[in-house]
Amino acid sequence: MRSHAFLPALQANYDASGPVAFPVIGGVTYQSVYAEDQDTYAVSLTGELGTTGLSYGTEFNLREDFYDTRQCMNNFGLTGVAGALGVLGGGGTPAAALARAGLTPQMPGCEQGNSNQYMWLGNIVSSTGGGPFGADRQSYVFDVALSWIDNMRDGDPTDRNNVTPLTLAAATAAQAGRAGNTIAQAGTLVDPGRFKGVDQLDRPLTPFAWGYTAVASFEYNNLFWNLNVKPRFVFAHGVEGYTPFGSGALVENQRTAVAGVTFEYLSSTSLDLAYTTWLGSAGVWDDRDNIAATFKYSF
Repeated sequence: MRSHAFLPALQANYDASGPVAFPVIGGVTYQSVYAEDQDTYAVSLTGELGTTGLSYGTEFNLREDFYDTRQCMNNFGLTGVAGALGVLGGGGTPAAALARAGLTPQMPGCEQGNSNQYMWLGNIVSSTGGGPFGADRQSYVFDVALSWIDNMRDGDPTDRNNVTPLTLAAATAAQAGRAGNTIAQAGTLVDPGRFKGVDQLDRPLTPFAWGYTAVASFEYNNLFWNLNVKPRFVFAHGVEGYTPFGSGALVENQRTAVAGVTFEYLSSTSLDLAYTTWLGSAGVWDDRDNIAATFKYSF
């Protein structure tokens, strides 16, 4: 399958004629880039496991030069280039900064499509009549996703290094001793660590990642007041590693639990209530809760 990105990413390039003078940032220009000709190859298989009542689905896919991968940690195209050129706090001339970083005018790894992404997806589904507390139908799904991303090198000047102290004052004091992108994520603990690559949103990427999702749902037809009641429970766990936002956005140690129920009346009116809590210690939603109510009427 060949597709094109609907949303652009900002790409920065070294350009001596850039609008911001050296050494504030240096010769940098940037542009909006839409990824084109994204080739995806996939093979899938579905079936039933004998007479167990279980069905399965599995898929292996490859996205060549996936548009949502790059090595350059650059805050949407600017910071990483400046940091990698050694301009911020480095002093000297643009030529000296280039020589110090060992870079060509086009920053290697800052462009989109730095890596191939391989993914394996699999699920087991059980959907039968009956269920607890007199349910008319019960369904269970267990889904697993594994990701491999190639061509991510360690030790680049623009690796995503988020190992700064907690306070801005401490980060500033430690500036000289911090390696790599010295202004990455100062004063925060979101996704701490050293990473070889990032996606378009500067979220970290790892060569390997995996996670799973478990779902249980039930249907109670005409339970009361001519209402069909459909409760559901979902648990998602990013076990290891990070994947691009455009391919599932797995975040290591992020755990999400959802409890919801849908009330349906005569197939034309529905009310959905859902409670979501983010467990674990990862991601920007750590220790958050959310309540949502959705009303629909069809006519």
